[in-house]
Amino acid sequence: MAGVKQYETDIAIVGAGGAGIAAGIEAHDAGAHAIVFEKSSEAGGAAIISGGGCLIVGSPLQQKNGIHDTPDLAFKDWIDWGGPSVDAVWARYYIEHALHDLYHWAERLGVKWVDLKVQEGNSVMRWTRPERNGLGLMTHLIESFRNKGGEIIPETEITGLRLEAASCSGWCLATSGSISRAAGFTMRRARAATPRPPR
Repeated sequence: MAGVKQYETDIAIVGAGGAGIAAGIEAHDAGAHAIVFEKSSEAGGAAIISGGGCLIVGSPLQQKNGIHDTPDLAFKDWIDWGGPSVDAVWARYYIEHALHDLYHWAERLGVKWVDLKVQEGNSVMRWTRPERNGLGLMTHLIESFRNKGGEIIPETEITGLRLEAASCSGWCLATSGSISRAAGFTMRRARAATPRPPR
């Protein structure tokens, strides 16, 4: 189609915030090519202007500060604070995996965790802040994604999906473009990159 830009990729990701950029890094590490489409003019989303803190259990910072923490204690705090609306399966999964899948993973990408803060609902300090808050966290993640060959297409809003035979074959962009070759492979890879724990 004349005047329409075509993008070809293994995985197309909507949104260049914390989740989108992390998914792109994981996709590239698994051998896929990923493009992230961002509605704003800059990558980073809400994460880049946030405090950047993450709930981490058993971190080196906790150990350095003499804070004894366990997944069971963190889970109890989470359930007590969140009440009946808490997704207990997700909470347990996050708590048990955040030290390695978030803290150490981000460190390997250049993030430096600098201190702990008191956070409501926690019986011990476990809210872990990166250097320069969300800006520091996202700067390293975005740089890592780009260094791995990831592309970020700014000022591009996804307005719909193109379906063929019950599979996503492309997305409609608000900026006169389309994504091709984003069908079944893309959807399978996206699910594989962000597994939901079994119930």
